[in-house]
Amino acid sequence: MTISTLKSAAELDYILETAGNILVVLDFYAVWCPPCQFMDQYLKAYPNLYKTIIVKIDVDKFQEVARKYRVASMPTFIFIKNGQKMSSFSGANTELFSKKIAIKFSEESLHC
Repeated sequence: MTISTLKSAAELDYILETAGNILVVLDFYAVWCPPCQFMDQYLKAYPNLYKTIIVKIDVDKFQEVARKYRVASMPTFIFIKNGQKMSSFSGANTELFSKKIAIKFSEESLHC
C-alpha cells in the first residue's frame, strides 16, 4: 500500500490515469479534523496486504477536487478502480475501511 499526499489536481489526474487495475483510495481530510487524524494513524499502521494507492487530499487546499467528488464531510473515502468509482463512505470507521478493501480484492479474485 502506497500513501501519498496530493500536491496538485494534475497529479490526481495522472495517478488515476496510470493506476490501471490498481485500487486507488481517495482520502479526503482536513488537518483540523480529529476523526481524520485518527484515520491517518490507522492507515499508516494498516497492513500492506493489498496493492493499493491511497491519495490523501486536503479539502481546504483542494476545494475544487472535493466539490468534484461531492465530499460533504470528513473523512471521506472514495474507492476507484480502472477510472471508475467503486464505492465510498464517510466517517472514521476502521472496520468499514478494512471490509471495503477486502471486498474489492475478493471481487477481483472471483473474476480471475
